[in-house]
Formats: sequence, C-alpha cells, structure tokens
Amino acid sequence: VPYNYSYPFLILHQNTNCTSTWMLFKMAATNVSRNILTPGLASLRSYLQSELNVLRKAPILLISSEVGASSSKLKPVADSCQWVKFTLGQQFGMRTVPTTISSAFPTKDSLEQTLELMQRTGASSIVSVGSGSAIDLAKAVATTVQVDQERKTPLILVPTTYSGLVAAGSSHSLFLDGNEDTLVPLPHRHQQIIATADGSSTYATVSTLDPQKYMENLDEDKFDVLLYAISAILLDAGSRKSTYPSLPTLLQATIDLISLRNSPGWDQNEQLLAAIPSLTNLLYQSAGSVSYGLSDGFEEEDNRSITIALASSLIPTLFPEIHPISFIASLVPGLCHYYSIQGETVTNDNEKVNDKFRTLVQQLQEQSSGRGMGPPPSLETRDESLQGFSIPDMAVSHIQSNQAVWKPLDVPDDVLVQVLQHSLKQ
Repeated sequence: VPYNYSYPFLILHQNTNCTSTWMLFKMAATNVSRNILTPGLASLRSYLQSELNVLRKAPILLISSEVGASSSKLKPVADSCQWVKFTLGQQFGMRTVPTTISSAFPTKDSLEQTLELMQRTGASSIVSVGSGSAIDLAKAVATTVQVDQERKTPLILVPTTYSGLVAAGSSHSLFLDGNEDTLVPLPHRHQQIIATADGSSTYATVSTLDPQKYMENLDEDKFDVLLYAISAILLDAGSRKSTYPSLPTLLQATIDLISLRNSPGWDQNEQLLAAIPSLTNLLYQSAGSVSYGLSDGFEEEDNRSITIALASSLIPTLFPEIHPISFIASLVPGLCHYYSIQGETVTNDNEKVNDKFRTLVQQLQEQSSGRGMGPPPSLETRDESLQGFSIPDMAVSHIQSNQAVWKPLDVPDDVLVQVLQHSLKQ
C-alpha cells in the first residue's frame, strides 16, 4: 500500500532504489527497489498477511537492535523489536531465527556471522527492525545472498530510530573497517538506481510503525537536529549540482517545515507531534540523494557527498562520541558557507531550485538560540588527549586514509577541511 506522506513526490518515487552488499570482489551490479507502506501497525500486518505463502516456506532471519535495559529513551525501540518478533511468531505462526546487533555500525565479521547463521538455519527471507546498524546489516545480507547464490531474498525493513530511517532510505550500507578504523560503503561500487523491481533487483519493503509508541522519542531539540541534518544533506546535494528527481520538492518541504518550526504559534505538544510524519518522510527521502562517489566500471556517480566523506573519515576516529546524525547536522555552518562562496558555480539549471537553495541557506544562517530552532549541534571532540592539537590538521590524515580504502570521487581535500573548519568555528 504505497503512501503519500502528504508530499506528492512519494507517488512518483515510491520504489526508491537502494543497494547494499559486501562486494569488493564482485563484478555484477545488483539493484534494490523499495516499496513504502502506509505508516502504522495495520499496514505491516496487512502486508505480512498478503505474503504468508512466501514467508512461511522457510525460517525468517530476524535482525533486531539490542537495546540496553537502562536506555529508557530507547524503550520504544526495544518495544518495537518485541512487537515485530511477537507478530511474526505468535500472530502469523512464522518461524524466526533471531539475531541482534548492538554496535553503532556493522562490521565484516558481523556480516559473515549473519550469513553463516542464515545458511545454517535455512532462512530464506529477512526482517530487520530498529537502528541504522540493524537496517544496514540486513541490506548487506540480502544483496550478498542474491549475488553469491543468485537467489531472491525477501527483505522487510522496519526502522524505528532516525538513523534507521536514513539507512532505509540510502543506497549503500556503511560498515566499520576495524583494521583502518574508518567507515566503508557496501557495495564498494556504484549501483544503477532503478524505478521498479526487475529480474536483477532485490525487492525490499519499508514499514514505519506508530511513531508515538514504537519510534525513538522525539523532543524539540532532537527535532531541530534532524531538520539540520536534512538541510545538510540537501545543501550537500546542491553543491554538487545533483539531479536527484525529488530535490526541488524536498527543498520546499524543508523550507516549509523550518518556517513552521520558527513560527510564533509553534506548540510543542501539538505541532511537533503533527509534524513528525513530514519530518520522518523528509529524512528518509533526503537520504536517497546521498552520493558515495563510486564507479561500476561503466558509469560513475557524482562526487561523494561531503557529509559522507567527513562522517566516514572522522566519526570512528576524532568524534566517536557524536551520533552520526548529530555529526551531519553540525556541518550545516560549513556547508552554508561553502555553498554561499561558490556563487554561480553551483547553480542548478532550474532557477526556481536555485531560489530554494538560497532561501534555505538564509533560513539556516539566521538561526539563533532565541525563539524557534536552536543553533545546530556543536562539533567538538571530548577526547582529552586531543586537546591542544589542530582538529583540521589531524582530519586530513584520516580523510586520506579513508580515501585510500574507499577510492571515491571526492571534492578536493581543502574543501572538506574548509567545511569542517568553518563548522568547528561555529
């Protein structure tokens, strides 16, 4: 049941294509088309009912986030994992093979262990619920099985954190390379984005549950961080002249939501709750505009997104205590500065789109700690051993180490450092 989340571009792009696999050594490209269900429990139940014959043929690999008992703020995430497990096993009588992931990012070892578990138990479909790491792991497992065994693997993604929404909407998984202490994309190649499922694609279904009961808690501060993260991703796309089809509509929707957040009549109890569906939709859709700067030997992507280049290089090393979404949000000052100084060199062929970018930059640069949106999160390391050292100088070596593993098409290093430096100043 495709759903329009109150924005028409979802009707046009309800099958957002994504790819995810451990394919450093693979040559054949594999695509993923995605179908978004109407938010809520009933939609997922209806979908499961319609797929009973397929899902009951063999066990289901159930990948869930492992949430600590002391994490009261994440209780809805733990509840969502239990609800999905109960619904699959008790309500629909499906055989599940449960496994959990607690780390911020999956690793090669966790992928190999999950693949072994799937093979040992005979599971033929995958359901993932919870965080971004759980979603990324499931994406990688599904595509690896298809590439290695040439076997279709039904994939259901149920993100119940905001990082999970980003993972569900993005084209690649991010894995931690423990040897190099950096993040790498899976697959390690550009993938063709397709509009509908075909014989070469892995079909995935995305479902969001009741945000009040089964989604990571959201207050005004976190709402603002997510809005900044969305803005950073869109500004990033604009700086490389992205042709992402939904970009104009995403820009306008973001501008409208920032205006609503800054309006004198903003009420946390009513308008914040009412705005959550629009916010989650924007987060999911904007993730699809992220570029990984990869080639498949025939076709090359845009330059890698600045947000991804800096996050992949610096989160595991200089900023391990900062949530990935907060890190991206904290780059807004640097991205606004970079977009502004580029002037006409980054303009889109569509003048209306250029106007929207200028409006967004102006909105973001006017934010303060007064009424409305607060400032973007600060970018600072809490590692005392780094005190007194130049973060930008240290960042260069980490960026270059990441580039050596990733081998992306990147903007010049001085641009990455410039964005980082300006964000640190703010």
